[in-house]
Order: sequence, then C-alpha cells, then structure tokens
Amino acid sequence: MAQENKTERQVAENLGISIKTVKKWCDRFIKNRLDGLYDLHRSGAPRKFSVPQRCEVIAIACDQPKNDGFSTYTHWTLGILTKAAAQHVQGPKMSRSSIHRTLQRNDLHPHRYEMWLHSKDPKFREKVNPESVTKI
Repeated sequence: MAQENKTERQVAENLGISIKTVKKWCDRFIKNRLDGLYDLHRSGAPRKFSVPQRCEVIAIACDQPKNDGFSTYTHWTLGILTKAAAQHVQGPKMSRSSIHRTLQRNDLHPHRYEMWLHSKDPKFREKVNPESVTKI
C-alpha cells in the first residue's frame, strides 16, 4: 500500500490498525528489509523446572503407584502423581498444572490405563534420568 503512495493514515484505516503499528512495521522494513517483517524472538519467562526434574516425573508416571508408596491405587491420577512428585523430585515443588503440562508434552496418559506404561526393566528410572539415582 505504501508503494501505491497511500499515507500511513490511509494504510491504517484500510487495514483496521493503528497508525503507530503502521509506522513500526514501515520502520522495521526500511531498517531490515524483508527480515524486518518477521517477529522478533521473545524470551519469555525462564523455565522453572529442569529437564531432569521433568524426566523424573515421567519415570514416576511410567511406574506403578504402589512402587512410590501409593499401594491402594491401581493407576495414577493427576493428584496422586503430584503428591508422588512432591515426595521424590528434588527442587521446587511442581504444581498439578506443571505435572499435567509435562505429561501432555510427552503424550503420556497414565490415568487412562492400568500400568500399560510399566517397564519391567529394573534400571528403567536410571535410564530415563541418570541424575535421579543419586538424588533419591
């Protein structure tokens, strides 16, 4: 639209955006050409939980609840898994939603099945998260 000799106001009205936004993108284009039209990297908040902590949650979820002191349960619920993580995972306490996101990102659904995830390998937890062996 700028090539059609339209003013910033006309471009803004045509696109339904503010003049400030039009100026920002025009300035970015002038300064960096096409590369300036890509969104800039956003850092976001730093991760609160480390990869080994998340791996430990996965290892717990892939084991039977009775092996983590929950002998009356045949399968995991999110609440019980959160309690188990609080007992066994070092570092800051993981919330129920953090546990849920960890399971979702790894496509794990331990609450749906009765131990289909259980590995018979006695060193399964060590293989998933080698650092957890020395911490537990």
